Amino acid sequence: MNKSKSKDHRLVDWRFHFPFLAQKYFLVFSFGKDIRKIQENIAIEKRHFSPAASLAMGTVFFFIIGVSFVLFSVATLYILKTHLGINIFQDSSPIPDFLKKIRLCH
Repeated sequence: MNKSKSKDHRLVDWRFHFPFLAQKYFLVFSFGKDIRKIQENIAIEKRHFSPAASLAMGTVFFFIIGVSFVLFSVATLYILKTHLGINIFQDSSPIPDFLKKIRLCH
């Protein structure tokens, strides 16, 4: 680990290298004041997705959120029902038997 102050006003300049799977890799951590000149006329590429792609991504996102919400709601209602002592099935609930079978509950 090298810690040095360099000419470009870096307060911290750590450089590591390590072998991994017959390859050599490096990691650099630098911290200091940015003294580069600001370049204002650099064009930044902006990606524009087609309306169909945006619709598909939105649909997948809302589907995942919706399924997660439904599963969370069902689990919450089941736990609430259990703590209130409400028994929906007349004999015994098949869920504890199933949990015992897959060894999630004893």
